Amino acid sequence: MNVQVLAIESSGTNQWNVKLLVGQQSVVYPFAQEEVAISDRSIIGITSDPAFRKFFKFNQHLIHQITHLLIQSVNAEVIEFPVEVGNFLTFDQASEKLMLTE
Repeated sequence: MNVQVLAIESSGTNQWNVKLLVGQQSVVYPFAQEEVAISDRSIIGITSDPAFRKFFKFNQHLIHQITHLLIQSVNAEVIEFPVEVGNFLTFDQASEKLMLTE
């Protein structure tokens, strides 16, 4: 299945909704910016909804592409939507692809 990012919209301070088209199904996943303390330093990161991580768990290449577009949007870079980010792989397809690269 082809995956496209249809839009990235602010839903509040440091919060965004990412609208995706997965095959023929439209879905929206929330993301948020969080500050985390590690030792004596503060690090800012973007977190995704647990449902997003579960749905794309065998598709790390898509998580990377979607997150990269979100960061571009947060940095006010111009993005022309929709953006194709790749093909959704089932568990079997992802396992086969992994075996081929080993």
